[in-house]
Amino acid sequence: MLFRSLELIDFVHINGPGLQNAAAVVPAVNTNYLFRSSANGYGSINALVLYGCNGETGGGILVDRGGNNAYLHMSFTGCTVGVRATGYGTQVVIGICQFISCYYGMIVDTYGVAVISSVVSTGTLGTTFVSNGGMLDIDAFTLIGDGIGIAFYADNYGMLEIHDGKVTGFGTGVSIYNGGVVRLELVRISESDAYDVFFGNTYCALKTNASEFATSKIYNPGSPILGQYRDPVDNILKNSGSLDLIAGADSWFGFSRMTSAQQSTMTSGWAISQQGRSWFNTTKHKFTFWDGYHVRYIVPSQVVTVAKEGADYTSIKSAIDSITDASTSKPYKIGRAHV
Repeated sequence: MLFRSLELIDFVHINGPGLQNAAAVVPAVNTNYLFRSSANGYGSINALVLYGCNGETGGGILVDRGGNNAYLHMSFTGCTVGVRATGYGTQVVIGICQFISCYYGMIVDTYGVAVISSVVSTGTLGTTFVSNGGMLDIDAFTLIGDGIGIAFYADNYGMLEIHDGKVTGFGTGVSIYNGGVVRLELVRISESDAYDVFFGNTYCALKTNASEFATSKIYNPGSPILGQYRDPVDNILKNSGSLDLIAGADSWFGFSRMTSAQQSTMTSGWAISQQGRSWFNTTKHKFTFWDGYHVRYIVPSQVVTVAKEGADYTSIKSAIDSITDASTSKPYKIGRAHV
């Protein structure tokens, strides 16, 4: 089916197969979708606007049983489901799309494959994107929630590739269950009411690159998180492998700065799990770190030299006797003077 600049308004509770493009579609099949492409059928729609396609189990577009479809300039408002791609061999490509107050924006399941780019979604009532045993690739998006619903959901070994966008104000940003795999790249999740990321069980996986979970809420019973991400609990950048931080020529890399009083407040309750954290103490003017048990200061050793001539002292004993204020924060080193 090929439509250009088609606008359909006020379709409510559409029943029956609707407008279908299919080879060998059984006429009695009730899909509750307005458009359907099935059984290796091919569909292309340009500039489609749908309002209120809210059948109980259907919605706007169904692509199943090996359908292969491409859509451009799509808008779905008040739909139960905007687009569903389901079944072996089913492929859908969508460019420039918006979902407004839909219960599900897009569902990809049962080995369906979909690619969608340039997406805006607002007012999601349920879940914007679902991969339930399918594969969904999403690029360049802005998803704005109303404090409820889920932005991305992966279940039953479904895969989500999510690139370059932001998720704001959902109940949960990303939910992963039952072998689901999610990859985030250049994604920021913020203002989540419940969780930025929720793992339903331990056999899921999340891989991230340069992404941020700003709400500071992750539920994870033990699933692997691979790659670089900002950990919301400790607000630190974690990496599963080596990580180089390189500044350009004539540039600098800075650590956080604080007074001794601020340092005491910060380290209250710290233990071995915080070992290695570092900062600069502005009261003592020293670079500082937590060794797992105590605050430690990195300071140059006080050097006292010994030699027959040209040194501070001529004997080791006299050099030791001269030191009266040595401490863990002010160590001394006795060495041989090179003259």
